[in-house]
Amino acid sequence: MGSLRHILGGLLLCLSVSAEDNATSCVTRRCWASQLIAKNIVSQPQSPSCNTEVTVANLRYETIAVDTKKMHVSSRLTMKLRWHDPDLSWNETVYNFSIVVLPASKVWTPVLSVDNAVTVNTTPVSGDVVVDSDGFVEYSINMYTTVKCSINIFTYPIVTDYCPVPLNGWTNKEGCGLYLLMDENSLTWSGGNAAEWITKSVDLSGSGFRTYLYVELTVSPFNPVVGLLMPSVLILVADIMSCMLPLSGERNGFKVTLVLSFTMFLVLLTEQLPDSGSCSPLIRYHFLISLLLLVLSMLSSLLLTRMSAGYVFLLCGCRKATENKQEKGNEEVSREGALDTVSEVEGTFHQRVLSFLETKQQKKHTENKTKAFAEKCDQAFLVLYVCICICYTIAMLVTIQQDICKENNLDFWTDFD
Repeated sequence: MGSLRHILGGLLLCLSVSAEDNATSCVTRRCWASQLIAKNIVSQPQSPSCNTEVTVANLRYETIAVDTKKMHVSSRLTMKLRWHDPDLSWNETVYNFSIVVLPASKVWTPVLSVDNAVTVNTTPVSGDVVVDSDGFVEYSINMYTTVKCSINIFTYPIVTDYCPVPLNGWTNKEGCGLYLLMDENSLTWSGGNAAEWITKSVDLSGSGFRTYLYVELTVSPFNPVVGLLMPSVLILVADIMSCMLPLSGERNGFKVTLVLSFTMFLVLLTEQLPDSGSCSPLIRYHFLISLLLLVLSMLSSLLLTRMSAGYVFLLCGCRKATENKQEKGNEEVSREGALDTVSEVEGTFHQRVLSFLETKQQKKHTENKTKAFAEKCDQAFLVLYVCICICYTIAMLVTIQQDICKENNLDFWTDFD
């Protein structure tokens, strides 16, 4: 009777264990996914080395926009990340499926850093991660980054330079952290639509915890040349050709119009020119010199026009007006004297007429001489003006070819040395 009790007790125990196993075992992916979610594994995998390696299986870079004024480069990085979390593995002989899909918010996912970023916005491509039975997790994200680049814009709008986009994990002195593994073969890129800036190439550089994408950018010269350089050059050419006009008020008015137009042109374009930074763009000096040349041409034209009218200096205008008043006063005195001595006037009438004609002819000769001198000065100034413009153009071309300004576009790491 006792042995029968032992046998029945053993059978009941086996049945209860079998029922418990059936209750805890899962035959569907959702059931097993729910059990993995219930583990609440939201901390970083803790390996013996205290360092988690995350492999970038696929990386696609795309330049979205470039703010020329601030030198900010906005880009989108689409990545497929893969890492190993042993706490999410299982035995396929017990649970007969190789992969499950889990919500990304219920497991640990890596957070990447961009050291020179102004803004970083990371969004998942999907709200889920894929986990296989060996504990390897796959997760796809989009990173929208805006980085500050120290691009050499001294020769703007003819610019070709590199902008680094550091893409790393994190580490501390004890060696714990997140290590990002990237391969050049997994990198693809596209230029995108960045207005005047074109992406020429994207290379993977650096090592360790200082890995970065070296993005080569260049400016499409059409818009800056047509919108910035050509107007200034054409205004200078129009100013030179205006010297072909005779010295007159119409010519001076035309030159004043050119100076005012160029000034308004500079005011409008100041907001579009790049910031100076450590290397001010050469185009700023070009606009300054062009404005100085236009003002010098306008002032010389005003002076020569006044000279051609018989005024050698500005003060001579007042002197000549005084002389005219004195001549009128002398004429009035002569007329008053003539009333008293009519007989003498009649005797010297022909002499006075001849003296008047000689004086008028002498004045006309002086005016013609002064006008001829002003025209020669105008021609000499035109030759000098053209020579200055030619020398200035040659100097600008030579300066562009020189490597005067250099930028260290990796200086954002100096604070961490």
